[in-house]
Amino acid sequence: MCYVELHGYGLVDGSDRSYWYIAMAANGIVHVNATDDSPPDDEGFFTYIIHPTDCSASDFQWFNTYNNPNESPRLISYIQALADGESLSIL
Repeated sequence: MCYVELHGYGLVDGSDRSYWYIAMAANGIVHVNATDDSPPDDEGFFTYIIHPTDCSASDFQWFNTYNNPNESPRLISYIQALADGESLSIL
């Protein structure tokens, strides 16, 4: 069984500079730990496939649904195309 931890937040200070943090770990192994201006650095959803047999993560995707209206249908198509048994982590 996989134990997945997800953390994410973002804010904008008075100078309009964005600060954010995202992290994802499966069974204590950190797969993403990103802050400030390190990629990925924009709004939307970040996804990973979590493999239930070994809790590894793969297939990182970014869907900028905030700035691009075409990303929502792309996200839906991506989710619908997942194989049976695949677990998706969304930040």
